[in-house]
Amino acid sequence: MAIDYYSKHANSNQISEEANLKKFDLEFVAKKDLAMLFKLVSATNYLDVKDLLELLFQRIANQIKDLMPEKVRKISNVENDFTLKEEAAI
Repeated sequence: MAIDYYSKHANSNQISEEANLKKFDLEFVAKKDLAMLFKLVSATNYLDVKDLLELLFQRIANQIKDLMPEKVRKISNVENDFTLKEEAAI
């Protein structure tokens, strides 16, 4: 999937296609669930495709911004290391 993104951008050198690329970018990430987005982040980071990383991070941020902290921890496999006292302070 990361290769599809890269191929589309590599084959599009004309400035007139910029609007089409933005539309492609939005559609590319819109159809992916969080699990797939995280897999794509891993692959994209390995391939060092900065533009796609930024796009993926923005999509992930948009999907988790309204979630409760417990849900975000579960999705990202982060253990809650706050004590009850620290959580109450937050």
